[in-house]
Amino acid sequence: MTAPQHRRGHRLLAVVAVATLALTSACTTGGWVPESPSAAGVQQQSGVVKARNILLVADESGDGALVGYLSASEAVELTGATVAGIDAEGNPGEPVPVEVSGSVPRSGALQLDGSNATVSGANLIPGLLADVELAFDDGTRIRLQAPVMSAEHEDYSTVLEG
Repeated sequence: MTAPQHRRGHRLLAVVAVATLALTSACTTGGWVPESPSAAGVQQQSGVVKARNILLVADESGDGALVGYLSASEAVELTGATVAGIDAEGNPGEPVPVEVSGSVPRSGALQLDGSNATVSGANLIPGLLADVELAFDDGTRIRLQAPVMSAEHEDYSTVLEG
């Protein structure tokens, strides 16, 4: 009687191994692009709104664009945003309004980029952080610190072209 139990144990182990292999290899089959840059931005959620992969792209003047995605389980309007560059000592500058526009559809997303979220006068320094605040018509506010990337980097070289 011990031999059949031993074989059942091997069969069970084989089934578990095949299932594990199938589950772990399937994780990247749905549209994964090996050449795509890794996500560099930050995430934050408040209420029904999620901010995903938020970062800033800046040129040598310190101006730039707020980049990332906003999604929501209910339709909301992005009513405003501010950005304050943080200097090398960790001190934030004065927040400046972002020229931003857009609606976040219910269960949809709004992409922020150089065409709809430009930043002027925030003294953004690539390699450092910036304080970002997003405001929505339902009263939701999202505050986060986002990285500032250089517009000269090949992954972000077209962002400021709008």
